[in-house]
Amino acid sequence: MYDDSIPVCRKKTDGLTIYKMKEGESNMGAIEIIGGILLIITCVLIIVLVSMQESKSDGLSAMTGATDSYLGKNGGRTFDAMLKRFTKYAAVVFFILTVIVNAIAVFF
Repeated sequence: MYDDSIPVCRKKTDGLTIYKMKEGESNMGAIEIIGGILLIITCVLIIVLVSMQESKSDGLSAMTGATDSYLGKNGGRTFDAMLKRFTKYAAVVFFILTVIVNAIAVFF
């Protein structure tokens, strides 16, 4: 609970100001909240894109003796290349968004 006897703002000796917030108050602005939501969406997108990609190793199919046909390999190659490209773009967007949200939180 919020104690009314504690001042809302007090100065420290090193020049920084510390604000005491009341219960239920948030220090996040609308831009930070939107940035956080975009970060979560980007994270989920990266997880989905990575899990949809094919593995580079043969895995269990090598143990069973299953072979891939020529059409099977090349038909998935374009889709897999597209998934890899989108994953790279999503990772770049995630990195840039993280830097921007952090800069807004620190400097504004």
